[in-house]
Amino acid sequence: MDNNVNDSIDMREVYYAIKDKLWLVIVGGIIAALITGLVTYFLVNPVYSSSAKLYVLGNVETIETFSDLQIGSMLTNDFMEIIKSHEVVIQVLDNMDLDMSADELLKSMTLVSDADTRILEIKIKNHNPYLAKDIADEFAKVSTLQISKIMSITQPSMMDDPYVSLTPVSPNLYKNVAIAGVVGAVGVVCIIILLFIMDDTVKSADDIEKYLKLANLSSIPYNTNLLKPEKRRKNRVRKQ
Repeated sequence: MDNNVNDSIDMREVYYAIKDKLWLVIVGGIIAALITGLVTYFLVNPVYSSSAKLYVLGNVETIETFSDLQIGSMLTNDFMEIIKSHEVVIQVLDNMDLDMSADELLKSMTLVSDADTRILEIKIKNHNPYLAKDIADEFAKVSTLQISKIMSITQPSMMDDPYVSLTPVSPNLYKNVAIAGVVGAVGVVCIIILLFIMDDTVKSADDIEKYLKLANLSSIPYNTNLLKPEKRRKNRVRKQ
């Protein structure tokens, strides 16, 4: 083709190219979702979570003024640092005889505190839901004793005891399948568009006028009966 060929992309042609191969888009999305679902279900170990909630001001009799409540909110940060301290972590490891390092145990723990409350939540994640519950319970017991010892205050009260949750927090099977289906479909669409852009073959008389700027004087219809001699002989043998 010469240099005067129009290199602009006709979005209508792109649309029809995708529409003609819409079944490929659907199949690609289904295959991607199916593979992701199987991998997630059979190969990825689920992670479970359990949590214990502590009330920072354990003895309500010590609350005399509104400033005491504000102090309780500020103490939450101090509590969090004590819970994450090396002494508490090592004590939990020793008490439970856990086969993991202190860093691994800390990574499995998340401390959550709402700024408007004096409630501190200790979350533990583990592949074993029963072990997650036991670790959260042990952390709550050890940390409350350590807080009372270091800060010389009333031992924080346990608001919610840990419980065994058999519903995994990750991976999210349905979410992964949905995302994989969308990504798979979008990937097929991108491939179709790329192949369409790279395809510079002339397919019709309109393409000749559009790209070569030449008028089409005549056309020869395609006749499927005009086969090569070998193919004709094979067809005759089959008919006999």
